[in-house]
Amino acid sequence: MTEIKKQIKISAPADKVWDVIADLGNVVTWSPTVVKSRLTTEKLRGVGAKRELILEKGQKVKEEIVEWNEGQSYKFKIPGGFGPIKELHETWSVKPLKKSSIVKVHTKITMKYGAIGAFLNRLGVSRVMSKQSTLNLAGLKHHLETGETVKDKSADLPIDSVQIIKKRKKNKR
Repeated sequence: MTEIKKQIKISAPADKVWDVIADLGNVVTWSPTVVKSRLTTEKLRGVGAKRELILEKGQKVKEEIVEWNEGQSYKFKIPGGFGPIKELHETWSVKPLKKSSIVKVHTKITMKYGAIGAFLNRLGVSRVMSKQSTLNLAGLKHHLETGETVKDKSADLPIDSVQIIKKRKKNKR
């Protein structure tokens, strides 16, 4: 399993950030990697809500909310994965600061095809997913701080503001 953890500081209150990321069908307004987005269930929020995304290279991805903590975080999965990815879970969370917020994205990827999948992951899948997390966080920041819709990744996005969160390994003795 591969884990990707990133965060960004956004100059907006947590409730405003939450309102934007919790609008599941409207991710296209801030994600530079999404061309179209729509809800596929009558449920707008919470566990069981589903959406469909069309990504920049035409890939169709279906996501389902599996955890929801109102105002704080949600987790989605891509049922059945896509391409060489067997399973993908991603958690988006918002933490309030005095006059800003920290948004974190934690992605867990399990590959198909055993050793071949592990090779594909090292070859580029994890890099592509990491780049998408960076672009999405930067797009969210840009959208919230400027009010502009992010149309694609060529926009002037604050990519340098995204931080990688490294897990500390505990030494076992």
